Amino acid sequence: MKKESLENVTAAEVLEFELQLLDVMKTAHEGDEKSLEIILKMKQAIGSF
Repeated sequence: MKKESLENVTAAEVLEFELQLLDVMKTAHEGDEKSLEIILKMKQAIGSF
């Protein structure tokens, strides 16, 4: 993501993303398949940098 794009992200948007991510992590930990798929895709995306 470009620096200019990050400068336009508000604190509320960051908080919303963090809350959604925590929810996905929690449900993945509980065994939810869709959440597990999301986590695996995120892991692959991060590893591709």
